[in-house]
Amino acid sequence: MSDVRPSRPGDAPIRLLHAFSTFAIGGSQMRFARLAEALGPAYEHHIVAMDAPANGFPAAELLDDTVVFRTHDIRVTKGGGFDIGNLLRFRTLMKRVKPDLLLTYNFGAIEWALANRLSPIAPHIHFEDGFGPDEDIDRQLERRVFARRIAIGKTSRIVAPSAILRALIVEKWKFSADQVAYIPNGVDVDAFFGQPLRHELRQHPDEVVIGTIGALRPEKNHRRLIAAVASLRDALPARLVIVGDGPEAAGLRSFVETEGLSGFVEFTGARRDTEAFYAAFDIFALSSDTEQMPISVLEAMAAARPVASTDVGDIKAMLSPDNGPFVTGPGDDDAYQKALRRLALDEELRRQVGAANRERARSAYDARAMAERYDALFREMAGRV
Repeated sequence: MSDVRPSRPGDAPIRLLHAFSTFAIGGSQMRFARLAEALGPAYEHHIVAMDAPANGFPAAELLDDTVVFRTHDIRVTKGGGFDIGNLLRFRTLMKRVKPDLLLTYNFGAIEWALANRLSPIAPHIHFEDGFGPDEDIDRQLERRVFARRIAIGKTSRIVAPSAILRALIVEKWKFSADQVAYIPNGVDVDAFFGQPLRHELRQHPDEVVIGTIGALRPEKNHRRLIAAVASLRDALPARLVIVGDGPEAAGLRSFVETEGLSGFVEFTGARRDTEAFYAAFDIFALSSDTEQMPISVLEAMAAARPVASTDVGDIKAMLSPDNGPFVTGPGDDDAYQKALRRLALDEELRRQVGAANRERARSAYDARAMAERYDALFREMAGRV
């Protein structure tokens, strides 16, 4: 790989070109923001997104003032396959930026990997975080598997935050085990503990507040969660707070209004100050049909919250054993409602499970350990060891 790296002083910041399908706020963008802050001035970041001409770079607001970054607009032709015009434009930008590493995120940015493959401009790392509503671990689109194998070369590295996803990449996508790194997501545990409560979320002292934080996309299946919380109304006063935004927002608001649930479901929109929201929740809930290693679950654990979730991706393995009974099969809505009800009715159980989750987050998913692993990988690939 040394013949494709631009010649730059050994003590200059490592220049990373990040290619996303979108730079809207989501899990991979949140991890990037926290990682960029942890890596500090030893790195500079250049960001492109396939949808930027229309949607901009909303997740840039997650980056603090210590991060050196620049966004780049580039014209993208959308179609059913690889576009030669896209590949040429991507190569032109790469030659202008002269990155030490090209980092591509998920299938939506796979054309950037192909643009760099045949005559590499920079060493390449590809991130896979999970799937949209048209794919999951057991239901893979063969054309996408083939496209990944075409675009990602043998000298590239692939990073997965989920052990289940890493196994799929090796066993079904047929990439070499040595090529695929498993780096779990991490969280700053102390940042999510002892936060001031958002009292406005609780209408009266006896109310149980159930909350979720994340992008409002079809695969998150928020209607399952809304129905589960609605089923609690016969047993106790409950309130659902949904923090986030996305393509499902308007439909979910309409659904809540049509079902007559507006009085106990609150939509906050996208927020940066999520730490205080976790502190206000009695229970964190996730109702997704597909996930891998959601950062929101780690943050809920760090905030000492019990989690009611569908059993997707690594979620059950991430949580403390005490939380295991409240992780249910993604197709079993009755079991999901029962798990949520059991937590809602037992305050002491919530406290015990939440405390165990916090200790699990501290011991297994520390943000500093994650940053150190990425720093080592980036330096190795950029020849800065």
